[in-house]
Amino acid sequence: SKTVRCPYLVSSIPFFKKVIEETRYGQRTVLDVIEKKEIAKLALNYIKDGNTIFLDYGTSVVELAKAIESSPLHDITVITNSLN
Repeated sequence: SKTVRCPYLVSSIPFFKKVIEETRYGQRTVLDVIEKKEIAKLALNYIKDGNTIFLDYGTSVVELAKAIESSPLHDITVITNSLN
């Protein structure tokens, strides 16, 4: 077997680690807000009165929760693991 080393990948690992660290939840809330609202608007079309839905932890999901709150939907049960 032959080992192939990729110096570009190894040298880029600190860069990717830094990118991940800089995009913590609080920072991601202000990124791509327009797109997140558009996703929430589209997802809202799949939710009907009386549905039970699960909302996971995420900044796009927060926009969906806001959209549900301001919608005319009734009797929605939300299950979540997020404390935000």
